[in-house]
Amino acid sequence: MTFGVLSGQASTYYNGQQVDYYIGEYVFGTLLQSKRKVSEYRNFLALLTFIDLSSTKLVGKIPQELASLEGLMSLNLSTNNLTGHMIQNISQMKMLEVLDLSRNKLFGGIPTGLGSLHFLSVLDLLSNNFSSKIPSGNQLQTFNASA
Repeated sequence: MTFGVLSGQASTYYNGQQVDYYIGEYVFGTLLQSKRKVSEYRNFLALLTFIDLSSTKLVGKIPQELASLEGLMSLNLSTNNLTGHMIQNISQMKMLEVLDLSRNKLFGGIPTGLGSLHFLSVLDLLSNNFSSKIPSGNQLQTFNASA
């Protein structure tokens, strides 16, 4: 499936049913397929705590609206073909513990708001084209900047 500026799809199995996840034009949805029935669920963004869309062939820009997911604890968009800038209002994602944007084609500055994420314990921005260093901040001072 392809939608708007960002597209991609991943599948997994849950209780013997195929579950397809897709992302597009800032709308997350889930299709549950079993035998002859297809059920679609949308607008469950407030319930999301983990997003792992790594290696799903996503293309386009990261939707800046992801910053509104204040309860999100883990965001993994690694190993895709994402371009453009990092989420500029990332400081709104107060519960974020894991951020992996590695192995994409992102560029520009790294937002200073990254330094205000007090729970962030895993940060991977490897293999992108960022033009600035990781900002200093309480939690970020404990990170190993090597790699």
